[in-house]
Amino acid sequence: MKKLTKTIMSAVAAAALTASAACAQQMPDSIFNNIPQAFGNNLQDVPPDILEVSLSPGTAPGSVAVSAKIWVDPEISKFKVKSARVFAIRAGGELKPADILMSPDPARPLWWTAVADSIPAGEAEFFIRAADEVGNEVIQLPKLDDFRPALLTPIVADGEDNDIPASLDILGAEAGHNGSSLMVCGETRAVFQSFTNIGAAALIVGYIPDDVRFRPSRSSIDNTSGFMAHLPALNLSGLYTLDKLANEGAAAGEAEVKVAGRRICMTAAIDKLTPKPERGLKIYCGTGGIAPSNRDLTLADSTPYAILYFGGSVFGVR
Repeated sequence: MKKLTKTIMSAVAAAALTASAACAQQMPDSIFNNIPQAFGNNLQDVPPDILEVSLSPGTAPGSVAVSAKIWVDPEISKFKVKSARVFAIRAGGELKPADILMSPDPARPLWWTAVADSIPAGEAEFFIRAADEVGNEVIQLPKLDDFRPALLTPIVADGEDNDIPASLDILGAEAGHNGSSLMVCGETRAVFQSFTNIGAAALIVGYIPDDVRFRPSRSSIDNTSGFMAHLPALNLSGLYTLDKLANEGAAAGEAEVKVAGRRICMTAAIDKLTPKPERGLKIYCGTGGIAPSNRDLTLADSTPYAILYFGGSVFGVR
């Protein structure tokens, strides 16, 4: 089982107990012994990573050759990069979606290449994403001037899991930023409920502010990892860190939660999530339930992981 997942979900349980009982109790580690297959997908927490991007003039006017060095660390994951593409381009001050597939470069291992055509002269910003064989992704997120859920970028997808409550079954997640705040929306198969048959329902966005560029698999970072949480039955919604839980109890804040049908959107300042936004942020969405009778935690579902970078690669087109 992923250490990060265990740590974060234990923290959610501890926060809930602190809020709902006179004294908190430590959740037994045995709750992780029978995890549903849906949770964590293949329990694989090593996303692909973009190590380097190279941009150069193409052979035709207005074309740009886009190359990216993308890998999954073979020492800690058996899964390889499955696909890569340029999915958005900002040119002439306008951000537009794109779908330019990249191909492996036979002359350079780990490098993927593509050519973007008909780019207007001036500064252009290219945004790349790549996925591995189990759905983990790495994404360069465009800055949004119009910062609202309808314009977010899908970041990870998760299929239907009919063996868990529909309101806890995550179908996918979307994300976007405006330069100062990150918004992440998780979508469930049915409208999220405060209670399900496994207890008080929780939806979280776990985030890892460690240096994911060089250590994408790191799953425990000395109480600096955190999560955005929505647990309405126990009046817990906001931004939490393990330090706060250990030293201050269930202290929330610094995050905004909005519920719209099957989507739950959480927004927090980027500098509250990571001290160095330039090195990226690794995230996932998860759900669970806390039984009101014995306070046992049941894990439900989780999306794959995504490494997010706040911005793309800029090139001057002539």
